[in-house]
Amino acid sequence: MTNVRLAINTELSIVNGILKFPKGLIILSICGNLNLRGTGVKQLPDGMRVEGDLDIRETEITQFPAGLYVRDSIYAHGLKSLKHIPDCLTVHGNLNLSETGVKKLQSALDIGGSLNLEGLAGLTHLPDNLKVGGDLHLRGTGVKHLPNGLRVSRGLHLRGTGITEFPDDLSVGGGIFT
Repeated sequence: MTNVRLAINTELSIVNGILKFPKGLIILSICGNLNLRGTGVKQLPDGMRVEGDLDIRETEITQFPAGLYVRDSIYAHGLKSLKHIPDCLTVHGNLNLSETGVKKLQSALDIGGSLNLEGLAGLTHLPDNLKVGGDLHLRGTGVKHLPNGLRVSRGLHLRGTGITEFPDDLSVGGGIFT
């Protein structure tokens, strides 16, 4: 099998809040940043790949599509409509979910940069074996215990959480801030 990169020069449209792509296009790969901030988008296609940043602030998106891959960062902070994070989410940059409606993280997260979960009062648990390539921000969450196998390459920000006990296998490359 040979991989072929196909670029389609076309305009994307939004119909009834759903981002529409050319007929017959099954998997969308964006060669760069995708800024949907402030649009009426409600849904993204499964298998979507963004080879840059994805900005979905001020949209009506309620969940990330299955198999979403983002080479750089996802900006979703303040998006109260966002409730669901699927299995197999890959983000090589930062994932900012602060002040969203997310209450649960799936176990198969791959976050290469920082993970910001500030203000997620309904989030009470983190998945075991969570690996974060940058900082992990937990201020204002309902998380009271850190999971087993937690790996944070830089700082672990716990101010305002009340977390005082740490699992034996916790790994933090930077400081722990309480």
